[in-house]
Amino acid sequence: MDAKLVAIYLVLLIVTGILTGFYPAVVLSGFSPIKTLYGRFQIAGKNYLQKGLIIFQFTLATFMIIATLVIYYQFEYLTTLDLGYDINNVVNVPKRKLTSQEAKFFSEELMKNPGIVSTAPQSHWESGIKLKGDSVINVTEDVINEEFLDLLKIPIVQGRNFSSQFPSDSSNSVLVNEEFVKMAGWKDPIGQELNLFLANNKKRVVGVVKDYHYQALSKAIGPRIYFSGSRVYMGVGLSF
Repeated sequence: MDAKLVAIYLVLLIVTGILTGFYPAVVLSGFSPIKTLYGRFQIAGKNYLQKGLIIFQFTLATFMIIATLVIYYQFEYLTTLDLGYDINNVVNVPKRKLTSQEAKFFSEELMKNPGIVSTAPQSHWESGIKLKGDSVINVTEDVINEEFLDLLKIPIVQGRNFSSQFPSDSSNSVLVNEEFVKMAGWKDPIGQELNLFLANNKKRVVGVVKDYHYQALSKAIGPRIYFSGSRVYMGVGLSF
C-alpha cells in the first residue's frame, strides 16, 4: 500500500474514465432523446465494421475478465499455499564445492553478524537408492547438518533429527521424507536399512521428515533422503 503507487493508480483510473467516456458522450449528445427513446434512430446501412468491432470488444472484455480471475486465483494460491517450511527471512547463499570445513568456517563468520539468527549448509543431487530385495528408488539426496531442518522449521514426523550426541550419524544414519517411506512401502521406517546405488554402503533410517515443496508447484513432491557428514556442500542458508 505505497502512497505514491496508490496515487498513480487513482490518476490513471480518472484519466482512463474521462477518455473512455468522452467520445461516446460527444456522439450521443448529437442524438435526439425522443427519437432515441422511441427507437426511431437507426444506423444507416449494414455497417459490418461497426458490428465486428462491437463483437470484438465484447470478446476481448470477456477474455480479459477470465484472464484476470485466473491470474488472481493463481497468485492467491502461490502466496497462501503452505510449502511445508518457513520461507520468511531466509536467504540462500550458493557456493559450489564447499567442503565441510569451509562451510563450518563460513557459517561461523556469518554468525558474527548480530542480525543473523542461524545458518546451515546444504547440498543435493539426483541418485538411486537400493532397498532390501534389490529394488531401486530414484531419489534426491541432501547433505545437511543438524541445524538445517530447524532453520527452515521443517518438522520430524517420526524418529529424530541428526544430533551431535550420536557421532555415528555421519557414517551410519540417514533421514527420509514421507514420500520415500510411501514408495518404499514401509509401515515402520525407523531402523530400516538401505544401500547406496553405486556402493555397498549401508545406512539406517533414524527419522522421517515431513514432505515439503522443494521444486516448482507444478511438480509432485518426490522421495528424498538426507545424509550428514563430511561432504561437499553447494551453499549455505541463513535466517535473520
